[in-house]
Amino acid sequence: MKPAGTGSGTKRWWRRAALVAALVVVVAAVGALEAFPSRTYAFQVPSAVGFSVSANSTAVAPGQTIRLTMKDVNYLPFPNEPKSYFVFPNGLNMSAGVCGLLAPFGVAAYEGHDTLGNISSATQVAVFDDFGFYSCLASLNPFALGPFQSAARAAYLDGYWTAGETQAPGGGYTQGVLHPFAPGEYTVAVGDGWGHTSLVYFQVDAGA
Repeated sequence: MKPAGTGSGTKRWWRRAALVAALVVVVAAVGALEAFPSRTYAFQVPSAVGFSVSANSTAVAPGQTIRLTMKDVNYLPFPNEPKSYFVFPNGLNMSAGVCGLLAPFGVAAYEGHDTLGNISSATQVAVFDDFGFYSCLASLNPFALGPFQSAARAAYLDGYWTAGETQAPGGGYTQGVLHPFAPGEYTVAVGDGWGHTSLVYFQVDAGA
């Protein structure tokens, strides 16, 4: 005959042992992720990324620059990967700029005051000099936000680009011709690799 309480005491001991073992596994996993974020599994959780964008001005004169400041914050204690590398939301033909230097963000600009409901039919203007030839091996590296990490980028919109040759300082030519924004209103769509999208508006006033 077993002494009273032996069975329940054994079960409690095993439950405590299992709990301790589980905690050890969790602590080890978190420690590995924080120590080696680029070499361990990364989650894809868009809802855990805080996305924001702002412009330095909403009204400029032709030839003046619009500066966009974009930021992502990962609220997870684990690495958080974009859903798709360089594939941005809503089919807005966004670009991460020359050599993808704005990653994980993408930008596209359109004439007029547009919304997500009609922007696909709006006239897009090329705000990056994608007409030249660049060595962009560094931009091929995948992107991920580390635990509680943030990423901020600035995009400078000086006008719109068309194909052609522009004389370079010191001699020679570069591909792409930069034109100042014509007077009128513009819509800038900004997104990130986690599927967030925001619209920013600015006005170019010839009399500003």
